[in-house]
Amino acid sequence: MTYSATESAFTQAIKPEIKLEYGKEYTVDELITHMIRYSDNGATSVLYTLIDKNKLKTIYDDLGVVITSDDIDSSDVMTIKDYASFFRILYNSSYLQRDNSEKALQLLSQSTFEDGIVAGVPKGVVVAHKFGERYYPQTRENQLHDCGIIYKSSNPYLLCIMTKGDKLQNLEKIIRSISTIIYDH
Repeated sequence: MTYSATESAFTQAIKPEIKLEYGKEYTVDELITHMIRYSDNGATSVLYTLIDKNKLKTIYDDLGVVITSDDIDSSDVMTIKDYASFFRILYNSSYLQRDNSEKALQLLSQSTFEDGIVAGVPKGVVVAHKFGERYYPQTRENQLHDCGIIYKSSNPYLLCIMTKGDKLQNLEKIIRSISTIIYDH
């Protein structure tokens, strides 16, 4: 796929560490890496154009994700329970084959966002996670969510935190603090 700058769906306050280049061709695998590792909304938008919306709806149905909007293109489709279930499903390899689940978790563990859950655990602890952010200009509300598996020695656990407030930096601090409390407990 050739990347064009108009394909980014949402403004990002937390910018991708490595950006896609306008006019450059990327493989689907490269776009998936940018989408997950760097949380690049432009890569997500390009990949989204390749997906049959009926197949996406079938996957959501298979996984028990109730879409809260009649519009499959709506970005507000998942509850925290739904979000967490994707990680549980990957961890247990209960939807994808084991090698594909492991590949997805490996890629999630390479996320470059380290100001949420990752910041609340000691260096070197592997965290397979995905964050999401959104800004609503009409209300000036920020949302920051971080969800993932923390591979604490012999006791891995799942942690998902969704926050909203006026300052993104405060939301990062809240997620980090909660992550620290849970890890220490």
